[in-house]
Amino acid sequence: MLVIGRIRGESNRNICEVSVLLQTLATPIRGENDMENSATTFIKMENSIRAKLLKAKAVSREEAVTIQEARFDMQEQNWLAYVAGGLFADVKKTTERRYYITLTKPT
Repeated sequence: MLVIGRIRGESNRNICEVSVLLQTLATPIRGENDMENSATTFIKMENSIRAKLLKAKAVSREEAVTIQEARFDMQEQNWLAYVAGGLFADVKKTTERRYYITLTKPT
């Protein structure tokens, strides 16, 4: 907490307001929940991409669609590199830059 000396003629209320303002400005923008926020964003984008691929009926390599056919917005396009193509990822990318999802069958 910052200590502010009393300014002549200033009330306690004004000094408290300045103190709170300085504390707020000193607080880092990035908080302790950064990892949680990143994970939440990743999940939202993955779900959005999966939904659009399902809507486009891109459920196999033969039925894979382009970015334009799936109608991905710019934010989804930027996340495709993170969401698609991993060994255990449900969203897959072909060598022709087409995308599809793998549907797992219940066992």
